Amino acid sequence: MKQQGLRIFAMLAFYAMLAAAPANAQSQADIPFDFQISNEKIPAGQYTVTRSNQNSGTTVLLLRNADGRGIEMFVPMSVQARESQDQGKLVFHKYGDQYFLYQVWEAGTNAGHELRKSRRERAVERELAKAHRTAQRETVALILHRR
Repeated sequence: MKQQGLRIFAMLAFYAMLAAAPANAQSQADIPFDFQISNEKIPAGQYTVTRSNQNSGTTVLLLRNADGRGIEMFVPMSVQARESQDQGKLVFHKYGDQYFLYQVWEAGTNAGHELRKSRRERAVERELAKAHRTAQRETVALILHRR
C-alpha cells in the first residue's frame, strides 16, 4: 500500500514537471499490437510520444493515446547511433506474441533513448533460455511521424 502511494506521488510529480517544461519533440505512431513499457501492458492504438528535457538535464518521454491521455511516462537512458536517423522510430523486442518497447529514435539525429528491460521481459528471456530457444527474440521497428 505504501509503495503504491509512493508510485502515485512520483507519477504526479513527473506529470507536474512535464507540464511545466516545454516539449521539445512530438511524434506519432500507429502501433498495431499490445506492448509493454516497464511492467505496464499498453493496448494497440495510435500514440503520441513527447520528449521533454527537464531543468535537471533529464530527458522524460511521455506516451499519450489518441484521446490525449497520458498512458506511460518513463525516463530512458541516452544512446547514440553511428549515423543520423533518416526517420524517427520506435523499436520493440518481440518474443512470440509479446512486445516490449526498447528504444525511441528521433529523425535527423543520432541520439536515441533506450529503456531498461522490465522484470517481465527478463522473465520471458529466462523462460526462452531454459527452453533453449534464445534465437526467438526479434526486433520490430515502427516509423514515427512528426506532428
